[in-house]
Amino acid sequence: MAEYFMGLTAEMYRAITTIVDDRVKEIRVTREYFDDLKGIVRELAQAQVRTEKELRNLAHQVGRLSDTVGYGLEDLGQWILPAYLEKAYGITGIKRCTRKFVAVDSQKAEIDLYARGKRNGETVVVLGESKNRIGKTEVKNFVKRLRFLEKVFKETKFPLLFGYWAHPDAEQLAKDRGIEVICSYQLTREG
Repeated sequence: MAEYFMGLTAEMYRAITTIVDDRVKEIRVTREYFDDLKGIVRELAQAQVRTEKELRNLAHQVGRLSDTVGYGLEDLGQWILPAYLEKAYGITGIKRCTRKFVAVDSQKAEIDLYARGKRNGETVVVLGESKNRIGKTEVKNFVKRLRFLEKVFKETKFPLLFGYWAHPDAEQLAKDRGIEVICSYQLTREG
């Protein structure tokens, strides 16, 4: 038996065996934790898929809500802007602004607020875009649209952006580009 221990006492052999057994148990526990962790990661991945699906659904609903609010703003502008344009800018003869689609080079362009009126005996075409919040990006995009529409409308144009709110920087940029910015609160205060 002395050869079996290779010079180790029985007490040393038991101590080594105990240490090895403890390490094996730790490895087993670590393996169990690892398996549990794999299960948790799998569950998190499934939750992530559900979360992404719900976020897409939420984004869709927010988009629809934004459309609804935007159309409400557009409806407000269609009926109230004519009187405001007459009072503030001297543009007469407009009963209602309408939505209009026009063909430009085999493409269709949408105009949210369209009308024809007169100012000082001259025909004026109102080309308006309604946006809930008007920032510099909305102004820049509208400028591009106006350039696109120049091919169709040769008369004097009265471009306007109509919204609930406009950032001061956007108002200045629009003014510099010859675009009027009209916010809904102005209609009730001034109109």
